Amino acid sequence: MNTNTGSVRAFPALAALVVALSPMPALAKGTTDNPTVVSISPDGNDVNVSGTVGVSGPVGVSGTVGVSGDVEIKNDSGAPLAVDTLRSPRTPFGYNFDKQTFAHSAAHFSIPVPEGERLVIEHISGLMVNIDPDFLEDVFVSFTTNGVPLKEFPSWNDRAKDGAHVHLMNESLRLYADGGTDVKFDSDLGGTGAGDLLANITFSGYLIPMDEPSLAP
Repeated sequence: MNTNTGSVRAFPALAALVVALSPMPALAKGTTDNPTVVSISPDGNDVNVSGTVGVSGPVGVSGTVGVSGDVEIKNDSGAPLAVDTLRSPRTPFGYNFDKQTFAHSAAHFSIPVPEGERLVIEHISGLMVNIDPDFLEDVFVSFTTNGVPLKEFPSWNDRAKDGAHVHLMNESLRLYADGGTDVKFDSDLGGTGAGDLLANITFSGYLIPMDEPSLAP
């Protein structure tokens, strides 16, 4: 009788040992005030997080991270929210052409792109003024993206007054120009006169390394 009783008492301890040694998922569950549930599978590869998770300090994440549902980022401290995208810093870029041309000529200029960098043009603005009977026929930008020559035709508005034509440009876009190439601005005048042309054109954007992937607009 005593022997049987001893066997019954030993069984729960043995069962607990077997459970402890089994590769069961590790589960951590927070309280009502901190409803965090973290489940780590036995192989240590998958981590499922549900509920509200508070994170402070540097957190390193590698591999593919899938996120579903709404993601809310709160910054109650009032300090700037810093996001490191592991991308190189953007170098702001600006270029201005301001010139009066003569004898039935138009505005032409080139912007050299530094070797090893890519120029991203995001805005073109400016004005050109010519006198009758000349008129502005075309405005276009020539550039090279991944070795392919391309052209962009910015829109412009013509305002005529007292024999003068004022052509205004103010366009947001995104053009990518390879390093070691030139971005060229050209405008063509039509007519038979010998009037002058006043031009003030501004390009703005930024430079990034050539080997960095570009973002679509």
